[in-house]
Amino acid sequence: MKKIASIVAALTLGLTSAMAFADPGQAGEHKKPHSDMMKARDCAKAPADMKDRCETHNKAIETCKAKPAGDEHKKCMMENRPKKAEK
Repeated sequence: MKKIASIVAALTLGLTSAMAFADPGQAGEHKKPHSDMMKARDCAKAPADMKDRCETHNKAIETCKAKPAGDEHKKCMMENRPKKAEK
């Protein structure tokens, strides 16, 4: 019984230390970083019904480019972002 308890304790300790030093970016990591969202997009590749929205997004990025990162830039993007079409 003592041997089983020590094996279980060793495995538990080994597993927790492995999890502590594991790379946190492996599980649940986004495919694209958020900085890609702030780059102008190629609207020629967009579907026909999304071209206007794509162009409006690019204009918003150009308008807010001079704003410093943070709340001021976020507020500018929210004001100039393309609005979703009413259904």
